[in-house]
Amino acid sequence: MRMVMQTLPINRIKVLNPRSRNPKVFNQLVASIAAVGLKRPITVTKSEILDGEQWYGLLCGEGRLTACKELGEEYIPCHIVEVSGDEGFLISLAENIARRKHTNLEILSAIRVLYERGYSEKDISRKIGLHQAYIRGILHLLREGEVRLIAGVEKGYLPIDVAVDISRAKEKEVQTALSDLYQQQKLKRGDIAKIRRLIQQRKRDGKTYHFTPRRNTPINKEKLLQMYENEIKRRQLMATQAEFCQQQLLIILSGLNRLFEDNHFKTLLRAERIVDMPENLSKCLSHYRETYINESA
Repeated sequence: MRMVMQTLPINRIKVLNPRSRNPKVFNQLVASIAAVGLKRPITVTKSEILDGEQWYGLLCGEGRLTACKELGEEYIPCHIVEVSGDEGFLISLAENIARRKHTNLEILSAIRVLYERGYSEKDISRKIGLHQAYIRGILHLLREGEVRLIAGVEKGYLPIDVAVDISRAKEKEVQTALSDLYQQQKLKRGDIAKIRRLIQQRKRDGKTYHFTPRRNTPINKEKLLQMYENEIKRRQLMATQAEFCQQQLLIILSGLNRLFEDNHFKTLLRAERIVDMPENLSKCLSHYRETYINESA
């Protein structure tokens, strides 16, 4: 990529990908340039000729360019690179995405533009440095026309990965309810995927664990939250029942172990010609002895 250094008129430089900025950070940049001057030239590429004058597209350094305008500068040092229109757009886009902080809207808009220009998921992932699965999720929102969820992402209250999880719930009522519950902080991010799986299981198998015909009743956020809370209670009850059964089994195994250690009981078994026991019972007793008897010995 050929590059030359030149001082150019600021009013002939166009910003390809304008972005919002933190006022405090920007003011610090203005103060720094005013005090010590511009430390690093901006990067531009030739764009078009209007009225006999060459215009340029900004690739990197929007903050520095805007700060110089703020200070009343008419010219700015530039690195001029020769790139195609798509290459210039990608350089500018990558510079924006690579910032330590970027908004959901910027990411969404960048990926939308690249997708509309015909780039594949793999190409987009490689060019802007985001994981391919993440790119796939955003493209899912765009392809499915998830206007409400995309609006939530653009407004900043709904993270992209949460929006994708909600979208994959398929039913519009569920999507609306999940989005509202997340925005109201009644659900955590990790709960979204759990609820989505629960909804899919409910749709496939019915409301109970024994099949019954499913009615197509609308799901609002109150019903959705209640269903999730009921599922949590059901799992807690299952855990309690499992613990109770385990305690009962330990009592039985303890009694059997004592019997098999009693000489009179052994004599009785021989008299009745009982010389073996079911395999599963034998395994349970062996495990009990290894876990509880040997450890306490």
